[in-house]
Amino acid sequence: MCARWCRWALRARSHDVVVVSKPDTVPAIVGSGLPAFGVGPDFDSFALLRTESARRDWKPETEVLSADQTVAAEQERERQVVGFGLAAAAARAHAADAVSFAERGRSELVVFEPTGLVGPLIGTLLDVPAVRHLWSIDFTAPIEEYVREVC
Repeated sequence: MCARWCRWALRARSHDVVVVSKPDTVPAIVGSGLPAFGVGPDFDSFALLRTESARRDWKPETEVLSADQTVAAEQERERQVVGFGLAAAAARAHAADAVSFAERGRSELVVFEPTGLVGPLIGTLLDVPAVRHLWSIDFTAPIEEYVREVC
């Protein structure tokens, strides 16, 4: 998913832009004036994160990593695996519909947000560039370290 200004900039240059997202976000996307296509189920990553946090008894607002650097590193690794695991779960839920939609179109470029792991898949399958558009600091940069645990 590309930031709103990016989508409008592409459309202003006469590119067709369709925002592919989960079904419950389609009304907001269409309301911003852009065409949208809903894929997969309504997947609530935040609900899953809340469930996982409760299961692990995590309290993010008060969580302090261990003073022991080895333990703290393992705690951080566990957090990363859970976060990236949620992004991978969302990708699995949406991949079939998103790929099917992309195959029907004439995509020349895929722009995706950091946790939109379906974007690189579509780019690879269609042999078109896939561009990760950051909307914050690049907190997903270390994902390659966790591929085995997440996928």
